[in-house]
Amino acid sequence: MLVKLRIISFLILLFLFVNPVEAKKEIKDCFKCHTDFEEREYALSVHGQFSCLVCHKDLKVETHIKERRPEKSAWRRSLNETCQMCHDSKTIFAKAEHRKVSDQLLCTDCHNPHLSKSMRTEKKAKSERAYCLICHGNKGLKMRFQNGEEISIYVDEKRFLKSAHGKNPCSFCHLGFSKDRHPKGQYESKMDFVHKLSFSACARCHVDECKRFERCVHGALARKKEKSAPLCSDCHNPHYVTKIKKDDMELHLTSCIRCHKDVYDAYKESVHYKAWEKGKKDAPLCTGCHKPHDVLVTSFNLRNNEVCFECHKEIEKAHTDWFYNPPFKSQSFVKFHFELITCNVCHAKNKEGAVYLHPHDKKSRDPITIEDMKNLLGIDKEKLGPYLDKNRDGYVESRELWEIFDDLLRRGVTLTLIGWMDVRDPILSHFTEPKEKALRSCEVCHRADSPFFRDAFLLFRDEYGWPFVFKAHKDVLSTKSTLSPLSEFYVFGSTRLAIVDFLLIVSVFGALLVPAIHITLRILTRKWRKRGLLHE
Repeated sequence: MLVKLRIISFLILLFLFVNPVEAKKEIKDCFKCHTDFEEREYALSVHGQFSCLVCHKDLKVETHIKERRPEKSAWRRSLNETCQMCHDSKTIFAKAEHRKVSDQLLCTDCHNPHLSKSMRTEKKAKSERAYCLICHGNKGLKMRFQNGEEISIYVDEKRFLKSAHGKNPCSFCHLGFSKDRHPKGQYESKMDFVHKLSFSACARCHVDECKRFERCVHGALARKKEKSAPLCSDCHNPHYVTKIKKDDMELHLTSCIRCHKDVYDAYKESVHYKAWEKGKKDAPLCTGCHKPHDVLVTSFNLRNNEVCFECHKEIEKAHTDWFYNPPFKSQSFVKFHFELITCNVCHAKNKEGAVYLHPHDKKSRDPITIEDMKNLLGIDKEKLGPYLDKNRDGYVESRELWEIFDDLLRRGVTLTLIGWMDVRDPILSHFTEPKEKALRSCEVCHRADSPFFRDAFLLFRDEYGWPFVFKAHKDVLSTKSTLSPLSEFYVFGSTRLAIVDFLLIVSVFGALLVPAIHITLRILTRKWRKRGLLHE
């Protein structure tokens, strides 16, 4: 009530004491010095009928030039009070767009007091983009979320017009917004806001990319509400994104570094990064191997080598020249190794490998996941470790592995462990050394005390693909009781199960001996067989 009385009193005084002729004279006097805009422009503004002294009420024309000016910060703080002499604060802050920025911006940051038209006129005269930029063209404009996080909602018009989205009106992506509507949105966090906006806005055009993102590791993080989850706008600034180029280091490398600094430190020492530095634009950056919208959890992943084969297409043939079992040279021999060993084991720095055992259903060939273990055995993710390591010694022993095999078999699932040799530290897989430094020694693996078989791990994945790694005792690779679950992983001379080594030797020599005996007998009996034919 008091505010309304103050406004009414101010308007009465204005009507009684402000002479239009005198006001026009005062305005002309001001424009003798203040030449930032023309008098004609001010006259056409919503405030053009008023004398300058209506708002600058404490100013004295006679002493204005000589008087000491107030501090800029103090002067700016007083501006809103001046506006509220006419514009009721309750009416102003009833609008969500005003209320949200009341502690960030002044009235004059969006509404030029000397040039602004009425908002009705502004809406008609300006394009949607220009109208939105009245406020969103302020660099200090931010959006604050319920958890205290903030993001800038300033848009640089020049950069936006050069972007891939520069021809789109704001409401094309910001659904529900227009020159007449500015919905009040409540978002818990930045991730909540960006996630909702990304899949309502980005998916309008980029349908396939959004579907693939939902299935990738970043999409999984988003569904788990992880703060670190990168969403569309974290890699592609929606207001400034340009046409994607293969050699765009900012997009394909720098954007990844923001979260994966440790990986980058290893990658920049690799043969791939050094090739890029030398100008080889086909050398892989992050997205060359990890695919921008299909990023999967690659740690200890089966068939990682397929990524390498995309560039190194003749790699099997190249390895056959030196990687063979004398006297036989065959690509199938090389291919067999590629199906069990990741390229990183021999080509990454430190050459430290370990065996990762991936549980699968032998009949369906499907991996047994964390969720499968819960459905089959009623074991939650948090209780899986104690279930696997019943004696709490920090290892899954061969006896414990057999019990897992037996429990699953009773429920109609035949456990088989698909073995895969990979580096112990996934970070090192990015530190690829030149081929001259690659490991080229069969004896490193094919011996009883091989360092690559000292460590074994049992690896389950959850529904998002995240690995849960459990340390296994190295004896699981060489014990009779684990022969059945490990039927699909055995390395001659390394896993060291003597009876299997013996049977393997017998089968190899038997395979060679049977044809040899057959040929010898045919030669020795050739005369008799020939006579028999003649007799007939």
